[in-house]
Amino acid sequence: DPATLRELLSSEPQANTTHWINLALNRFLYDSINRTSDDHIIVRPIISVHDSLITTFKEEHLDLAKTIIPECFKNPIEIAGRRIVCPAAGFAGRTWSEADGTNPVCKI
Repeated sequence: DPATLRELLSSEPQANTTHWINLALNRFLYDSINRTSDDHIIVRPIISVHDSLITTFKEEHLDLAKTIIPECFKNPIEIAGRRIVCPAAGFAGRTWSEADGTNPVCKI
């Protein structure tokens, strides 16, 4: 059945993407790169949906966020015997409409 085959073939890439997002989420929560000297989180993850991770940070931390966000997403995973880092892009804005792709904070 072609529909079953398509579903089967899409399962591994979707699982890898989810795993990769979860690795990034773990780093946002526990990696020291994302902590202030008094142990507060700088870039706070607020929601993960499918292949997206939405974060928030104080406006004065924008320059730090531009360093922290790409670093938290650089998690090589092995697929078919090859180590890869999944590509990622992120944008900043005070509102959803401002985070429209014109103010990049991350590109891997």
